Amino acid sequence: MRRRLLLLVVLACAGLSALCPVGCTPESSSGGTEEAPGRVHEGDYAVSNRADLAKLADVARITGKLTIKRAEVSTVALPRLEEVGGKLAIQKNKRLSAVELPGLRRVGSARGDDLILEHNPLLERVELGALKTSHGIKVRRNDKLRQVVLTGLERDLGNGLDFESNHELTQLQLGALRATQRLAVGSSTKLGSLDLSALEQVSAITLSANPVLTQLDVVDQLGEERAKPAPRSVGAREIRIEHNRALRTCEAQRLIERMRERGWRGESHVCGSAADTCGSTACP
Repeated sequence: MRRRLLLLVVLACAGLSALCPVGCTPESSSGGTEEAPGRVHEGDYAVSNRADLAKLADVARITGKLTIKRAEVSTVALPRLEEVGGKLAIQKNKRLSAVELPGLRRVGSARGDDLILEHNPLLERVELGALKTSHGIKVRRNDKLRQVVLTGLERDLGNGLDFESNHELTQLQLGALRATQRLAVGSSTKLGSLDLSALEQVSAITLSANPVLTQLDVVDQLGEERAKPAPRSVGAREIRIEHNRALRTCEAQRLIERMRERGWRGESHVCGSAADTCGSTACP
């Protein structure tokens, strides 16, 4: 009886070992192992439907461009994607409601405008919280877009950041942004506040036609850190804050003063803001 039990135990162990790759143990082949590194896709990739998107589920890096245009998808969720070597363009997707790329750390090169999200009529949320450096971002004409998460973005090394005509936008999370060539936020009819507290280096800022914008979060003091020079300028160096009827003029002037403290030099224009002790000027 004992011999039979011993034989059964030996056979069971041998069976488990056979299921294991060389160098592992039966225990390590269970759910306790670390997830394997993601796959690399060489070259460009285009998504037209859900099947195309599903093929990217285990991809961590795309060496070329990623294009999602006129695709029959409602959600772009790629939690394992960390890098896109070329341009990432998400455009004209009639059914798309959410873009979730929480692990994406790098997009494009120094060519500029390498991240584009535009003309997605049902898009409501964009999650890019891990992205630290960009090479130009355009988020434009997404009629239902309410939230853009860029909480990790520190520097843009391209043509700048452009958020235009996203009429439902209420949250634009840029609290870590330190440097960009250009920042433009316009025609966001529901955007009430904008956090620019970390911004140190900039050539141009345009805030235009944001009717309920009332708060610009900026740091009053730089502390002991010296103001750094603005990055190399391409085009005019100016700050334009215009047609924001709920924004107090003093709030607009405060942003300009803080940028000057950080080393910014250029022309500034404030008009069409709410009257206060700093006055008010009508836009031409």
